[in-house]
Amino acid sequence: MTPVSNGRALLILGILLLTASAGGCARKIAGNDRLGPPWNSNILDRESAWSEEKLPVAPLPPAGKTLSFDDCILTAAHHAPDMAESLIGLELTQMSSESAAARKYPSVQSFFRVIANTTRQHKQYEDTSFRLGFVVYGFEPVAGYFSHKASLLMEEIALLTHKTALEKKAGRVGEAILSLQSREKLRDLQKTRLAQAKQFSAYQKAKEGSTPNPLEQAKAAHFEKRIAAELEKTEASTASLLLGLKVLTGLDLDRKLNIDPTSLNKMLDADGASAALTKHSWESIWQASPESAMFKLALKLRDYDIMLSWTRYLPSVSMDVYAANPDSDYATYSTKDDIFLNITFTLPLLDWGERERGLQGSRLRKLQELQRAKAARTGFAAGWQEAWNEYRMAAGSYEAARNKVAALALDEQRAEVQYRSGQIDFSVVDNIRTRLYEEELAMIETELQLKLKEFFNWLLSGNFRRRYFENAESNVTKAAL
Repeated sequence: MTPVSNGRALLILGILLLTASAGGCARKIAGNDRLGPPWNSNILDRESAWSEEKLPVAPLPPAGKTLSFDDCILTAAHHAPDMAESLIGLELTQMSSESAAARKYPSVQSFFRVIANTTRQHKQYEDTSFRLGFVVYGFEPVAGYFSHKASLLMEEIALLTHKTALEKKAGRVGEAILSLQSREKLRDLQKTRLAQAKQFSAYQKAKEGSTPNPLEQAKAAHFEKRIAAELEKTEASTASLLLGLKVLTGLDLDRKLNIDPTSLNKMLDADGASAALTKHSWESIWQASPESAMFKLALKLRDYDIMLSWTRYLPSVSMDVYAANPDSDYATYSTKDDIFLNITFTLPLLDWGERERGLQGSRLRKLQELQRAKAARTGFAAGWQEAWNEYRMAAGSYEAARNKVAALALDEQRAEVQYRSGQIDFSVVDNIRTRLYEEELAMIETELQLKLKEFFNWLLSGNFRRRYFENAESNVTKAAL
């Protein structure tokens, strides 16, 4: 091999190494940065690449901290497996968008061929030759442009989907917190009633003296056991709610969890949750909702799908740049090679209507999406009115139960006065207390239902999005729409 050939070989290898190194570059993981505050506040290792074993997350709340509603949903956003999976899906969509952007440009492949004559029976071909080539296959710049536009819309839809998942997660967390608060009231009521039942059992044992009434004593004992069993059931229900809340937030199941429900109550009161559906029209809330934005993006996506179907009528381009020798394709001096350029335009002539069917299918899919958007809008309007009617019914039920409890409480007070003055037996007082207990149970349940209606109406009217996503609006969405 001549020195010239050695120099050419080194040059060719250098070009190939340079090309290979340009084929891939590291990228930083965006992750929570797309969501804005408070979701990306205090994130650890935010600029480092994710691995299979570690994700960039916020620190867990201190073990002894009493968690508020905000603490719960932010912890869930960073530590719940389903939220982490959703966030990874968002990142994968962003990577797909970057890949689509790269497809707007030709993808160049190279080859390096070394040809050596091992037997050397023909002296004129005994030199080792080096061949370098570059190939571009199926380059469709117009289709690549619309594919990139479509991928940006898909990225934005994925972001809206993740925000919707966070809102649904907040709904489940809020429902659990309100249920825990109701269980606390129920537990306090049952403890009070259990103390009263024990008092009445002692009264039954003492009032008859040497001739007790075994039936009344047994009845009082059974009632006492009933209340004790109901209290145990409430304790188990509370533990189950706390366990479910740990699962929702991604906390360790063995961790002791303390919840402050007053934070949620204060937030609902501050935002006027009881009248949330009367402050805005359903139309304005629908227009600002992620669902409406996703349908608009989906319709725009269908437009790009139609444009992509049109690009199937355009030719694709292939290009080859290679070194070769006209005397021999396999063995001769590399210094005698010429550089050849081969450009091929490919256009199908007969596809039996495949492109036309693809175009018509894209148009029909847009019409389908339009009908889905109309159905979703109508469903939102109907759901809005139904939610308001259900809230009114829940408010009426609670008000009726509250007044019934208030009336029975007055009967209890009067009976206690009559018992102290010797006008009635203590069993009359206990009977009224039993009726009052049953009505208080019903009132606690109706109050929970009313609170849940208020909370979900607060979510439905967009308060969660305004509170937590107001500073994280997507510029891409605005540009796309």
